[in-house]
Order: sequence, then structure tokens, then C-alpha cells
Amino acid sequence: MLGEICREKGWLSLPEAIHKITLAPARRIGLSNRGQLAPDHIADITVYDPSPSEHPPPMRTPLFHLTESNSSSSRAAP
Repeated sequence: MLGEICREKGWLSLPEAIHKITLAPARRIGLSNRGQLAPDHIADITVYDPSPSEHPPPMRTPLFHLTESNSSSSRAAP
């Protein structure tokens, strides 16, 4: 989605697109501690490579995730 909107169509810059899918909706619905990486904020983090690829990677269950309560890694359920 981001590749098409930012790179292919040029409708938004990558920072603008990320803002529109993270901080902007959080503020719109009143979640003051979400939508950005900051101390005492709750965050889901996705790391990706913005360079183009011919084929998107297959969807799969993550091997581990961070828990909200202690931010330590834990195994995802199979």
C-alpha cells in the first residue's frame, strides 16, 4: 500500500503517508498516548524496507512480538 501511494503514484511522501495511518487517526479518536514513538506511549512497531521489490513477501505469523505490559519479547502462538 505505501509503495503504491508514495512511490508509484506519488500522492504523498512516505512521512506524510505514515502520519496519516498512525498519529492522525490516533489524535482524531482521542488516543493521546498512541500513534508515535515517545516515552510513556503505547506503540506497535513495524520495520520494513521501503525499497521496491518485484514480489511482496508472503504473509506469515510473526515469530515473536512485544507485549504491552513489559515490552519484552515473547513467542507468538502457532
